[in-house]
Order: sequence, then structure tokens, then C-alpha cells
Amino acid sequence: MTDQQQEINNHVQRKIAVDEENGLMKKELANLKQQLEDKNHELKDVKVQTKKKEYERRLVVRNVEEERKGLNTRCSDLLSDLEKVQKQAAHWKEEKSGIESKVQAKRKKKV
Repeated sequence: MTDQQQEINNHVQRKIAVDEENGLMKKELANLKQQLEDKNHELKDVKVQTKKKEYERRLVVRNVEEERKGLNTRCSDLLSDLEKVQKQAAHWKEEKSGIESKVQAKRKKKV
């Protein structure tokens, strides 16, 4: 075999090796692109879920705040009603005491 033929064979073998390596690199690149696409999809799903949970959390907070306001209003109303009833009870107690005093005074006059 001549030197030129040997050189051609060496080039052919290197080309085959480079082509094989190129094919492997293309496969690896395709795999990496698929992994990237999968991760991007996963990230998108996580962002959607995060937004959904944040919306739900805000909704719960808003509902709890509205409920709290309603309960505060109800408590204020009940306290106001209680004060009125206590005043009325005190007034009735005064009236009762006055009536009892009059009754006792009349009894003393009769005796």
C-alpha cells in the first residue's frame, strides 16, 4: 500500500469516527433539547399552580376578612343591645324599688 493510500485510509477512518461522534452529539443534543422542553413545561405548570394557589389564598384571606368584619359588626350590635338591656333593667329595678317603697309606705299608713 502506498503512503497516499494509507493517508486516504486514515482520513476515511477519522471521517467515520467524526461522523459517529457527530451522530452521538446530535442524539445528546436532541435529548438535551427534550429535557429542556420538559423542564420548561414543568416550570410553566408550576407557575400556573403557584398563581392558582396564590389566587385561592387571596380569596380565602378576603373571605376571612369579610367574615371578621361581619363578626365585628355583629359583636358591636350585641354590645349595644346589651347596654340597652342593662339600662332598661336598671330602670326597671329603680321603678320596682320605687313601687316597693310606695307599697311599704302605704302599709305603714294602714297600720
